[in-house]
Amino acid sequence: MDEDLKIFLNTKLDISKELLQTLSEVANEDGKITEEELSLLSTIEKNVSLLQAEIMQILQHNEITGENLEILHMIEKRIVQDASSEVFNDGVVSSDEKKLIVQLFELVSKMTNLDTLA
Repeated sequence: MDEDLKIFLNTKLDISKELLQTLSEVANEDGKITEEELSLLSTIEKNVSLLQAEIMQILQHNEITGENLEILHMIEKRIVQDASSEVFNDGVVSSDEKKLIVQLFELVSKMTNLDTLA
């Protein structure tokens, strides 16, 4: 595998870890994590774990294909879609949920913008 692709994948992995850490910090800014925040974090964490597992598998096999890139893109899209569904599920977006979703969008956007480098 090309060294640039390894850097690309490791950067995605790093951003995914940053995403989980940052969202946990945002949720805990007020000293408490609500059930809504916890549910949203759980949904995000589940999908980020899938993304990380896919990246690790690609790195382990030392090969990346167009299909692999498509899978990564689909999981990144799913992170945002599932989180959005979770937030809008009850028809009310709390200020806590809004902070989390805005931060999520920023970090996933940072991750997906790397795709132009692949």
